[in-house]
Amino acid sequence: MGTIFKSQSDAGGLATLLETTEREIVSACNLKDLLTIYIGDKVIPLFKKEKLDLYGQISQQFHVLEINNASNVANFWSTLL
Repeated sequence: MGTIFKSQSDAGGLATLLETTEREIVSACNLKDLLTIYIGDKVIPLFKKEKLDLYGQISQQFHVLEINNASNVANFWSTLL
């Protein structure tokens, strides 16, 4: 251990580095918490709304196509009879 800390500046440098790293870890945890809240409150509801709207449009188009197909089938059978 004596060879690691040859002078007082070596120990001080390591202490400063340790404090800086701890502050960065705390800041990263705070940022993670803020991003989690933001994503949960703003991003996910908007994403869900957009996807539900798109699903509704696709479903409506599918129903229109099915109605047209059923009408064409009915017209075909009425011409045969």
